Amino acid sequence: MRRFDARRRHVTYLETHMEAVDMGDAEGKVDEAKGRIKEAAGALTDDRDLKNEGKVDKAAGGAKDKAHDLADKAEDAIDKVRDKISGQ
Repeated sequence: MRRFDARRRHVTYLETHMEAVDMGDAEGKVDEAKGRIKEAAGALTDDRDLKNEGKVDKAAGGAKDKAHDLADKAEDAIDKVRDKISGQ
């Protein structure tokens, strides 16, 4: 019975945090897309400021994606250690 309760708690944890994970991943992609659009618009209109702003947005989106990936890897490592400690 204890094993089922522990699994249920883990599933509940995943369910409650899934929304935040999805939003973190989407935020970087949105920034990258915004950046590409601004960069293209700047190139079409010969607006250097808009083009540079697009480059900054693309870079920020990429950084957010990498930070999110790093956080996922850290969380996986913590889960592995926690599983080893608990004997699973």
